Amino acid sequence: MSSATLSAPAVPGVIKEISGLPLLGNALEFQRDRLALLCRVARECGEIGAFRMGPMRVVVPNSAELISELMVDKGEKIHRGRFFEAFIPVLGIHSMLTRDGEYHRQQRKLHMPAFAPRRLPRYAEAMVRCTEQVVGDLRDGEEVDMGEVMGRLARHIAATTLFSLDEGPLVTHFQKAIGVVEEYIAHAMGSLVPIPLSWPTPENRRARAAIAEVRRRAEEIVADYRRRGEDTGDLLSMLLQARDETGEALNDEQLRDHTVTIYIAGQETTAVALTWTAILLARHPEVQARARQEVDEVLQGRRPSFEDLPRLSYLLQVVKESLRLYPPAAAIGRETLEEVDLGGYLLPKKQFMLISPYTLHRVARYYPEPERFLPERFLPEEEKKRPRNAFLPFATGVHTCVGNHFTLMEMQLSLAHMLQKLHFELVPGQDIQPRLLVTVKASSARFIVRRR
Repeated sequence: MSSATLSAPAVPGVIKEISGLPLLGNALEFQRDRLALLCRVARECGEIGAFRMGPMRVVVPNSAELISELMVDKGEKIHRGRFFEAFIPVLGIHSMLTRDGEYHRQQRKLHMPAFAPRRLPRYAEAMVRCTEQVVGDLRDGEEVDMGEVMGRLARHIAATTLFSLDEGPLVTHFQKAIGVVEEYIAHAMGSLVPIPLSWPTPENRRARAAIAEVRRRAEEIVADYRRRGEDTGDLLSMLLQARDETGEALNDEQLRDHTVTIYIAGQETTAVALTWTAILLARHPEVQARARQEVDEVLQGRRPSFEDLPRLSYLLQVVKESLRLYPPAAAIGRETLEEVDLGGYLLPKKQFMLISPYTLHRVARYYPEPERFLPERFLPEEEKKRPRNAFLPFATGVHTCVGNHFTLMEMQLSLAHMLQKLHFELVPGQDIQPRLLVTVKASSARFIVRRR
């Protein structure tokens, strides 16, 4: 597509809408297979299209240029809107994921010191230690669900680096409740007519109990920190000491909501991303062999460390290519606060939109042969050829993931140690498909443990 295609036309452009059922529109397609629906919009409509959830029209921009204009250049004209309403009962009204505007800016500023470069070496050591523990529990020849293994690893790392907690009973109960909560969010986001959480349906009662459990466990973590009064150098310690621009400290409700948010965000997306990377390495033994060779040459049998990251450059390319093919957050919701001219297409006030990194990362003019797994796409010279925001695993604009560098480091170090100890091998005969719920999970991820 030429750059001229994106120049503003003399009259407003027409946003093509895919066909759907009377009254329901594409709601059944959305519930059945969200990724397939988003891919259909991209295939039939190109750089921008639309589908319907009953009477509601959903616009889907699908070019780096339009997304940059919307999320960065005109970011003050949009907000998260109704897409995140399902998160509010879970994450709370003080969460960075449920708020916009000045409050979001202030809270983001309070979180930033925890992810400053000087903090990363300490986190790196904990990440490797957690990986050693999880990998050490795997027995040669056993069959495992790699999604569960990576979930256990990501939870362990999140609890250690964010709260200085071992994965004990508190974290275990926390995670069980979060699993129920994630099911509720996925269902609520896909419902044409959402049922209020206050209604006493069996599903709602189960969700309310799980939400109460998550909040109770988070309050226990915060109370324990206040009782000990120690600065353990982790995120929650820094939030307890933080002061906003007026000098006010965070109250217990704010700390509770931040604790729930950073724990969920700190482990769910990383676990999904690590699982897909393991699947891709198992499917492409030549890539796995090259990554392992780099790891062996750089580390010479010792533990990976923060200082090794620049020399593990091919492994970073593997991580980025995995995030391209299977970005955990495959649908980002936004809503206009006023009328917006987007590349010559007029969006009315309160227009709901879905930005899909999953379909954006499959635009052939950015990524030729987009379904192929080619880590070389992320050589520095290749990355420079692509426009801003053609790679979007961590969102962009004011809501760019605050832990993006943390996550890349976590994946790089964890995979480096795993490649030292394991061969990634899939159990034969699996039909592994991506499923978009809250994140893009693999339908199956059975592996045979092969220790080196």
